[in-house]
Amino acid sequence: QFNDRPVVNRLSLVEMAVPYADPNPPFSRKCAFDVGDYGLGFCSNSLELGCDCLGHIHYFDAALNDSQGKPYVIKKAICMHEEDDGILWKHVEYRNGHNEARRARELVISQICTVVNYEYLFYIRFKMSGEIEYEIRLSGELSTNAPSAGEDAENPDHGVLVAQNVNAQIHQHMFCARLDMAVDGDDNTVSEIDMVSHPVDPVKNPHGNVFGPVETVLETEGSRTYDANKARYWKVVNAQGKVNPITNKPTAYKLVPFTKGPAQPTVLTNDESAVSKKGYFATKHLWVTPYDPEER
Repeated sequence: QFNDRPVVNRLSLVEMAVPYADPNPPFSRKCAFDVGDYGLGFCSNSLELGCDCLGHIHYFDAALNDSQGKPYVIKKAICMHEEDDGILWKHVEYRNGHNEARRARELVISQICTVVNYEYLFYIRFKMSGEIEYEIRLSGELSTNAPSAGEDAENPDHGVLVAQNVNAQIHQHMFCARLDMAVDGDDNTVSEIDMVSHPVDPVKNPHGNVFGPVETVLETEGSRTYDANKARYWKVVNAQGKVNPITNKPTAYKLVPFTKGPAQPTVLTNDESAVSKKGYFATKHLWVTPYDPEER
C-alpha cells in the first residue's frame, strides 16, 4: 500500500525451470524445477552483514519444517535495507546555468538461495518513483559434465568448454512470478499496449511521422508474448472508477519486462519435449487469469 491505497496483494516466485539443451542421455530430461522440486525456501542462506547485505539493515528469520515436519529456523533469511539509487531527477536551466538534482533511495528486500551448484539472488526494490522492480541475479557454479561419448572433447556440440574435458551445457533459467494485483482495489483489468507506426493519411498523418500507443483490453484469460519491436508492455488498470486527477484516466500500474539487459525468449525446447510440457508456464511471457476462490 501507499497512502492507504492498495497496489498489490501478493508478489511471489512460484516456480522455476532450468532446461538443458544436450540430447545425449541422461541430459535430454535434465531440467531442474528449483521451487517445486527442491523447495526454494529450504535453500535460503543465513545472510551476513558486510557481504550479503550492507548498510542499516533489518533481518527477518524464516521458520520452516524439516522432512519429519519438525520446525526449525533459518536466522537472517530475509534482509531489508535502503540503498542509494543514483539520480532521481536532474535539470540544468540552460538560460542561466542553474542546476538542481535529487538523489534517489530505494528500499530493498533480498533473499539468497543455494540450489546445489547455483546461488540465486532475489531483490525486490521499492523505488521513490513508485516503481516496484524484481531483480534476479545468478551466481555460484556452472553445472558441468564430461563430453558425451562420440562428442568432440575439444569442441562440444551442446555447450562451452570451460576446462579440459569439462563441458558447460547450453541452458536457460526460466522464472514464474505471480502478481496478485490490487491497483486502488481488487477489481482490476489488464491491457496490452503496443507502440505502432500510423499509416500515412492526407489529413491525420500527411508526413508519415506519427506513431503512438495502441491499447487492447484483454477481455478473456490467456497468455501473451513480449514484442520488443513494438515496445510492448502491459497495464493493470483499476476498474472501480478510480481515476488519475491529471489525465482523468483510470489509475494503473505498468508491467514492463526486461528493464535490464536484452529481451529474452520463452523456453526454447520443442513443444513436444517433456521439459516444455512440464514447464508449460515458460512457453509464454505473460499469463493473465482472474481470481477464482474455487481454484485455490
